[in-house]
Amino acid sequence: MVLLLAIGWIGGIGPGRAAGTPPAGADGETEQVLLRLGGDEIVATTIAVPLARSFLERKGAHGIGIIPAPAPWTAEVSGRMGNGDRVSILVRATLTEEAFRLLAAGEIDIAMAGREPSPQEVGAMPMLGHQDDSNAAAAIARAAAVIAVHPGNPVETLSFRQLHGIYAGTVTDWAELGGRPGPIHALTRQAGSATRQLFDSVVLGSTPMATTVRQLASFEEMRSAVASDPDAIGYFVVSESLKKVRIIVGDDTKVSPPDSYQLSSGDYPLSQTLYLYRDPQGANTDVSAFFDQALAVSSQFTITSAGLSELGPSLILPSGERRGSGRYEELTRNALRVSTTIRFEDGKTVVDSAASHDLDLLARYLRMLQVRGDHLVHIAFSEGSGDPAADEQSSRQLGEIVATELRRRLVAPGDVVALGAQRPLVEDDTPVGRRINRRVETWIRP
Repeated sequence: MVLLLAIGWIGGIGPGRAAGTPPAGADGETEQVLLRLGGDEIVATTIAVPLARSFLERKGAHGIGIIPAPAPWTAEVSGRMGNGDRVSILVRATLTEEAFRLLAAGEIDIAMAGREPSPQEVGAMPMLGHQDDSNAAAAIARAAAVIAVHPGNPVETLSFRQLHGIYAGTVTDWAELGGRPGPIHALTRQAGSATRQLFDSVVLGSTPMATTVRQLASFEEMRSAVASDPDAIGYFVVSESLKKVRIIVGDDTKVSPPDSYQLSSGDYPLSQTLYLYRDPQGANTDVSAFFDQALAVSSQFTITSAGLSELGPSLILPSGERRGSGRYEELTRNALRVSTTIRFEDGKTVVDSAASHDLDLLARYLRMLQVRGDHLVHIAFSEGSGDPAADEQSSRQLGEIVATELRRRLVAPGDVVALGAQRPLVEDDTPVGRRINRRVETWIRP
């Protein structure tokens, strides 16, 4: 991943090559562009190129190389087939919203996205709305944004409320946070970035971002700015050479960057799902083959090697430092957690499309494992209302909904334990934060 980010691939905007169009090479030979991938910077700079390379290898290409590509492309992965023809895949790093526009316009074959499309984007290309349709979309990995500062900054921890103050402009000096006196130089991604939207929804909610926050076009620009400014703070998916700040929620410290347990379970609040989208009516058969490869077990190594987490149910075990005392610890001692967590929207008890999809995955996985009901426990949590009894009742309702839905999917549901607003993953100050906390975990006991 470090190698991928170090190569100076980013170019300006200009006309691109169409898939299947054979451009003239330096020696006059032709080259067939099999696929054009464009979109989210995280996908483009971590796994897109390795997946493209593997794709060409599986097609039988040899002598595969990675070179800078003409603008607006970021990189070109090319090789030679057995008959001597050169083939390539073009990769372009841009914003998720731009990727959806390019896909709708037919300028790329696959859109790499850091979020699901908005209603307006679905209106422009209705197939974007079918996340559950494998012909149109594929969720391929989970990434996490970590908070980082200059290595010389003495601040070790921040709460989400302190982050809110920094980016809302009400906390302006590092001395207010236990650091050395000096103005806080907060950095963010430009509007349209999927990670920016995630950060704003979790940290700021409806609060406007301060006009003093500097917006940057890429994570590389943000990394360079923080590395050169002792008073700067930013957020990154990849932040080597910078100091990671630990995020505190209540009395429980959440490690940033998250460990594999937090990333696999989605417990880390600043985590996002990464997607591939395509036009299922498109004529390019290589698109379907690329989707199949990206979802194959063989691609999981590529995903995890890039510091991302593969998706889909798995059994995970918390690290030793998360083992304490209390009701939750008693329930989960010597147990394994299923990584799929069911979440409910703020103030709602209906099973929306996302929860229904996750319930389908969870039920299929539990049936595959052939887990008996007396070995299952669903631990339910709510947001905090200030009334512990009401919170426990709310969480019990969520747990019972999951049990009922699993029973409908032919799974013995097991026990439901309601823990109310215990163990929040983030403050309840935003709708997204409340949704993150309104969750039901599934554990398998010995």
